[in-house]
Amino acid sequence: MNDIMRSLNCFQQVYQRVFTKKTHSDFIFSSYCALCGDLCASSKEVICRPCHSDLPLLNNPCLICSLPLPSTIIGRTCGKCLKNRPFYQASIIPLEYTFPNTIFIKQLKYKQKLVYSDLLAKSLQKVIQQKKRPLPDCIIPVPLHPLRLIKRGYNQSELIAKSLAKNLDISIDLKSCRRIKNTAQQTGFSEKERMYNVSNAFSISSIPYKHVAILDDVVTTGSTVNELARVLSLAGVKTIEVWACARTTLDPKDS
Repeated sequence: MNDIMRSLNCFQQVYQRVFTKKTHSDFIFSSYCALCGDLCASSKEVICRPCHSDLPLLNNPCLICSLPLPSTIIGRTCGKCLKNRPFYQASIIPLEYTFPNTIFIKQLKYKQKLVYSDLLAKSLQKVIQQKKRPLPDCIIPVPLHPLRLIKRGYNQSELIAKSLAKNLDISIDLKSCRRIKNTAQQTGFSEKERMYNVSNAFSISSIPYKHVAILDDVVTTGSTVNELARVLSLAGVKTIEVWACARTTLDPKDS
């Protein structure tokens, strides 16, 4: 009898959670949230809107590199950028690199969960549109070395960039920048080691744009995007922004 009652209670909870909130057609054409298991608004969504609104956001970022600053310092530039100004002028990074954001990024990057590229692009798009800044002439996703690209089969930053470019109606440039140095994986590297690892890693052909956005999935120390910004500035690009989905808030060796 107890087992029957538990089954009835479970059925009642599912019924209230699903069918009282959705029509039958919504149930058929919706997908389940990857986080809470509830129904999403449509089959194109991978997490429900309440879960999406609860994703950990990057709070009080530096105006240039988006490093989180103490709550007492608002709308400022961090000491690191004041001391050694990057080759880019600003960054837009919506999410903190912590659970569950780390799951989406790692699953996209290493487990072929390509559907998460749209989810991450939408989080970035929302903040870009809130900023109401002039949009760049094009988006340049951080390129992979050809050997890494062959091994992985795709560039996760390129997938995010394509989704974002389509929604914002911006060009995407996949030809002007090449990765000519097959750099080692940077997980566990210190900031100095990361800078050395990516030095002279990129080559830029003739580029007609004056304002570009570099797009990466995650920014840790900013060494990779700063090196790409350096060669872009040498090629004549005047205004360079960094767009990324998430930023770490820990020391590189701890992240």
